[in-house]
Amino acid sequence: MDRVYQRVPWAPIMWNNTTPPKCSFITWMCFQGRLRTMDNLKKWMPEIYDICVLCGKCQETKEHLFFECDFARTVWKGVLWCNGWSMPCKWNDLTRSLVRSLRGDLLSRVKKTTFCVSLYFLWKCRNEVLFRKSSLNQEDLVKSIMFMLKIKFSSICKVPNRPNVVRWCRMLKLDVKVLDS
Repeated sequence: MDRVYQRVPWAPIMWNNTTPPKCSFITWMCFQGRLRTMDNLKKWMPEIYDICVLCGKCQETKEHLFFECDFARTVWKGVLWCNGWSMPCKWNDLTRSLVRSLRGDLLSRVKKTTFCVSLYFLWKCRNEVLFRKSSLNQEDLVKSIMFMLKIKFSSICKVPNRPNVVRWCRMLKLDVKVLDS
């Protein structure tokens, strides 16, 4: 019995050779609505306290945890500012934007990988706070995200002479040769 699988437009965002598998997996779980956010857990355990552990203000949903939470917004601003991009406002807006830019060029790969790595670290931070009662500040989280991006893209040695690409490489302190136009 052969199964027919529906192709989803967002699959190339996470399944690529620059995104670490653990980050791809968390992103995939998020797209599938399978992350155990408090609102998902509340369906099974109605008595659970469902307030976001990062900000302590609102119900923890996927949308809140990754985009509306003050903690997450600060992390996104730090990561995206470093890359010269603007702040995403909603899950659907960001994924639609990423799907539209699914080219194979370096900047497209950087955007996809940045998205997945940022989701992973936000989820990891949330779990550290929830289960280990530890805390990370946003600055340390941004540094961790940028360090992983530097590791993933450190093998790049030649880049096109495009302002966004050059700025991004310099910010990560990548030793690259800028090609003439």
